[in-house]
Amino acid sequence: MTLVEPVVKKGKILVVDDTPANIGVILSYLRDQGFKMLVAEDGESAIEQVEFIKPDLILMDIMMPGIDGFQTCALLKQNEDTRDIPVIFMSALNETVDKVKGFQVGAVDFITKPFQQEEVLARIKTHLRLEGLQKELRSANANLERRVVDRTVLLQEANEELDRFLYRSSHDLRRPLTSLLGLVELANITIQDNAAKDIFQQVQHTALQMDRMLKKFQMVSEIYQLSAEVTEPMNIEVLVNEVYEELNGLLEQKSIDFKFKHTLPEVIEYHPFFVRVVLYNIIENAIVFSKSLTPYIDVEANLTKTSLKIVVKDNGVGIEPQYLADILNMYFRAHENARGDGLGLYVTKKAVDKLKGKIYIDSEVDEFTEVTIMLPYNRDKK
Repeated sequence: MTLVEPVVKKGKILVVDDTPANIGVILSYLRDQGFKMLVAEDGESAIEQVEFIKPDLILMDIMMPGIDGFQTCALLKQNEDTRDIPVIFMSALNETVDKVKGFQVGAVDFITKPFQQEEVLARIKTHLRLEGLQKELRSANANLERRVVDRTVLLQEANEELDRFLYRSSHDLRRPLTSLLGLVELANITIQDNAAKDIFQQVQHTALQMDRMLKKFQMVSEIYQLSAEVTEPMNIEVLVNEVYEELNGLLEQKSIDFKFKHTLPEVIEYHPFFVRVVLYNIIENAIVFSKSLTPYIDVEANLTKTSLKIVVKDNGVGIEPQYLADILNMYFRAHENARGDGLGLYVTKKAVDKLKGKIYIDSEVDEFTEVTIMLPYNRDKK
């Protein structure tokens, strides 16, 4: 937003001086310039007047009985309603003035008695102009903050609606896919023609891929919806066995040697849904990118002093170094013909981020990939 330099209005000026007669000339001069001039004879009365007259600028003597100009200015700056009013201190040539202290308590300028009228007018106009710009800037910032809040609310509502759509649509789409897979199974049993069987097997393969993708969409939606603050009993062996059973078809199809070991207690208070998401997606990713004649996937889980540590290692195709920085991005694929749907590690990262954990990936092309997940865990939590 471009700020237009404001026209200096002829506003109200409060002069604070214990001997108003000494400043009669400047009062008359400024009044003739179109300013409305008001006078207070000490700091206390100045503070009282400022509350209700709200001057546009204050000319304040420093040496006054009672509270001096420095103290009066400091009190005005402590009040949210008066802190933005510019204060210019007035001092005599023969007075020793601590200008640094004056600026520290909030003054914007100093002028010296006897006054040079044109100089006083120029300084007043300058500071009124600056204050006008400050007001415009504060107003612009307030408007911007309101717009940010409004946009944030709209974005949050849109995200919630998208989450609901993603969850319901993926859930609804999986129903016909399940029916389709059932029909394919039936066709494989009843149809004798080998060519037709090959076609149905391709249909089954594609439908299973779609089902796994939809399952990941559901996972992302649930990751956003579920709280990371609530824990429940978790048995790591049960989770790994569930994932193994779910992916067993792919494991057997590729003759993958799957091993799991852990040192966790039988049950801990944690986040079984998020851990299951992590295990499912990393293991499935390792299956998809397996290649060796004797493929293996080793899964290990342990508790450190502050974390639940999960390590999944395989001897698959590996990841080229230039892709490691992007491998966790949604739909990332090294090239058009790459295997996988580009979602597994992205979903894993979403689950890990929800728990404020970390992911580390070590890989060597055609040798291995090792994914290490560190999830915060409080051993003292019961």
